[in-house]
Formats: sequence, structure tokens, C-alpha cells
Amino acid sequence: LAILVGVPVYLAVQRKANDISQLTFSITKRLFSSLSDFAHGLKELKLHSGRRAYFFENRLKATYSSLRIASRQRTALWTWNSQFGYSLCIAVVAALMFNRSGVDGVAARSAVVVLFLLTPLEGLLGSMSAVAEGNAAFHRIRGLIQTLGAESQRRPAIPIAKAAFVEIRYTDVTYSYRMANGDSTFTLGPISLSLHSGTVTFLVGGNGSGKSTFLKLATGLYWPRSGLIEVNGREVKRNELETLRELFGAIYDDYHLFDEILPHGENDASTEVQQLLDQFKLDRALANGAAWVALHALSRGQRKRLAMINALLDDRPVFVFDEWAADQDPYFKALFYRDILPRIRGRRKAVLVVTHDEAFFEAADEIIVLGDGVVTSRSTSAHSRCSSASSLLGSL
Repeated sequence: LAILVGVPVYLAVQRKANDISQLTFSITKRLFSSLSDFAHGLKELKLHSGRRAYFFENRLKATYSSLRIASRQRTALWTWNSQFGYSLCIAVVAALMFNRSGVDGVAARSAVVVLFLLTPLEGLLGSMSAVAEGNAAFHRIRGLIQTLGAESQRRPAIPIAKAAFVEIRYTDVTYSYRMANGDSTFTLGPISLSLHSGTVTFLVGGNGSGKSTFLKLATGLYWPRSGLIEVNGREVKRNELETLRELFGAIYDDYHLFDEILPHGENDASTEVQQLLDQFKLDRALANGAAWVALHALSRGQRKRLAMINALLDDRPVFVFDEWAADQDPYFKALFYRDILPRIRGRRKAVLVVTHDEAFFEAADEIIVLGDGVVTSRSTSAHSRCSSASSLLGSL
């Protein structure tokens, strides 16, 4: 009777446990993918509080909750089935042994019971360290999720209406990279410049001149060691960094592209998405209306064009592009300088572009050249812009 009833029950529970194990593996993979997105896309999430909140709620928190439920179900089924299997074996052996009588039979039966108990007890004791390690890992992940949850709820201290933006002014700002002992490895600045609505500024310089560092400082990812940042004439305090970040739509050189279209608030319109996909010849890159195709199947240039679509949908007061055109073919390079930039300028946005494309310098209203972390030259006139900047770039 034990065999006829117990074995089918054991096998049924085992199949259920295997199914939940597959589900747990899938959810774990999704969680690690989300954590990878968080680590690599931290800059992009910092610039968009709404997107950060969406990412936390719908990617991290929801996935973690699903994993916790599935893991508990799997552990419960495995533990129950393991004990049930051992009990079934003991019941069968004991039934056979109890058919005999005598002292020797009692001793034998006791020995068999103890023998069968040794294996589960050994497994239980041996698994204690693995359970402790797993529990600690879960607590660390939960702590990270809770920290991100608190971060995702933060909003700009003093929101600035897009229509009200006029100027960001950086006055004598500096930033230093420091080693563990406090020694400085590179110092940017002091740099003073302004970004005005309706203007395009090119930032030019050789490798190691400080262009990327200044972009991170300008967009609020770094706080200056000294100097002043003002928005519309009002000084931005350190506790108002969120306010500064919300002004920017940035595509850094190491831009991270998420594997789905994260929300763009009031600009989240499917018709506009489709129009941009058509313009950038990526109309086949959207699947099911919400997720990008497998990113590994896209070239670096295609990924940058998807990033551009994200930035245009965000429609922030200030656009920042770090060598965006460097990975584009001639058609899209010309499209960027002769169509996209003028269109953004026409919408009264400020644009900061890191570039080495000398042939398109006429697209800028101002060209600023960096060298060794400081401004070495700036040009604003239409004639001197192309001539002086070209000669300076050639000497870098």
C-alpha cells in the first residue's frame, strides 16, 4: 500500500518542484539582467527620476518579489518531498522487518531505522552553511532593493519648468580624480562657460583633455570641488543635484541602452516612436510595441540611434551628445549635424556636443577647445569658428 500510494505522490510532487525550479531559474536570470542594467545604466537612471521609479517598481522590485515567492515554494516542496521519500523507504523496510519476531528482529529493525535517519540528518546538517550563505545573499539583494526604492522616490527639490529654462552657467568649476591616498591624478578646470536655450555648443579636445569629465560634471553626475553652477541665475546647491539632472537628456560615449522602452511621460506616444524609428531607419527594431530587439544583434551605430530616439522622446531643455556621430555612416552623420541639431535648436533647447568632426563645425554657435583640463580657446564668429577651431584641432 505504501508503494502504491506513496510513489505516485512522490513523483507528482517532484514534477511540481522541477517546474518551479525552472521558473526560479528564469526569474533569477531576469533579476540579474535587471541588476546589470542598473549597474551599467546608472548614469541614465540618475538623470530621470520618473524612469528610475519605473525601473525600480517594474523591473527590480517586481522581479525580486516573484523570485522570493518561487524560491520559498521550491524549498518547501523539495524539503517535503525529500522527507516524504525517506519516510516512504523507512515505512517499506519497517513493514518487512516487523513481520518477524524476536529480540534479534527488534534490534535489526532499530538498526535499519537509525541507518535511514543518518542520511537525511547528514544532508540537513551539511546544508546549513549553504542555507546561511543563501540567506545572507538574499538579505544583501533585499537591502539593495530597499535602497533603490528610497532613491526612486526622490524627486527634484525645486522642479524647473521646461518652458522656463534659459541658461545654465558654470563659473570656475573644478573637479579632481583622487587616489586612495588622496593624491590627485587629474584635475579639470577651472572652467567657465554657459549653455543658452536655442544655441549649439561644440566641445573639442584631444584624448585626456577632460571632455567626458566635464560632461559628467555639467549634467550633475559629479559635484564640482569648487566653483558655481547657476540655472536661470539661481545657484544650484548640492542637495539640489536632482534638479540639475532633470534638465538633461544625455547620450554619453558609454551610454547604456535598456532592453525595453522606459516611459517618457507625456511624450510617450507610439506614433512619435514610429516616426523616429522610420527616420533613423530602425523601424524593424521595435517588437511587440514595447521592447527592443535583441541588443546583441545591433551594431554600435544602431544602438546610438536608438539612444537618440530615447533622448528626443525625453525632450529635455538641454541635450548632451558625447561623440554621437563617431559611430555613424556618412548619411546619419550629416543627418545629425544638418537636421537633428538645427531642429533641436529651433525648439529653443540648449545643446552641448563633444565632437571631432571638423567638416561640420559650422553647425555650432560656439566652439570651446579643452586641453589638459582647461579651456584653451573659444570661437563664436562664423568665419573664425571653422578656421581657428580646425587649426587647433589639428594641433591636438
